[in-house]
Amino acid sequence: MKLAKTTTAIVKKFSILAATTTAIALGAINSVQAAAVTFEGTLSYGSTQAGVVPGGDNTGNPSEWKFWSFSGNAGDVATVTVRRTVEALDPAFGVWFGTEADTSDYTDIFSDGATTPLVAVGDDDLPPAIPTGLWGDSEATFTLPNSGLYTIAVSSFASDPSTEPLGYNISLQSSEPVPEPFTIAGTLLAGGIGIVLKRKKLQATSNSQG
Repeated sequence: MKLAKTTTAIVKKFSILAATTTAIALGAINSVQAAAVTFEGTLSYGSTQAGVVPGGDNTGNPSEWKFWSFSGNAGDVATVTVRRTVEALDPAFGVWFGTEADTSDYTDIFSDGATTPLVAVGDDDLPPAIPTGLWGDSEATFTLPNSGLYTIAVSSFASDPSTEPLGYNISLQSSEPVPEPFTIAGTLLAGGIGIVLKRKKLQATSNSQG
């Protein structure tokens, strides 16, 4: 899954470079100084919030990312969705377990942080919410490997750099994890025992009344 995402990202990167008339402009985009990580807000399961990102390709420029956080338990099945509210936005995001103190501790949306492992990425997973928009919107469903704080970073990818601000909605959903086979068997066994005991109790009551 991550390999496929990375391949798509590389293809898109080449498209952006081919359309860019000057390498100096690209260098200027990524020249923003690193800063302390600050969060736009905290997401909870079932919530949706709005945000904006600057235009251009900032997937490798963490200083221009917009950070969100959420807490979960190991085994939770989470779905993060980022939908554009402005036609020009091409959104992408990454999810890490834990957080970094400084944006310089991240390299790009598709890689581990300095001390935080990448858990999921989203890019071009859904048709654009605005049909005339280029590329797709982003979504990822994944199982949380650990209990604790998770960081989501939203970035503009192959967006129109002349249109700002670029708005988006980010949502977090959770579904019940599938029980392990032994759990299912245990539940069925417990249910069967309960039925047998109930029948025995009814039979005993019937015999005493007879």
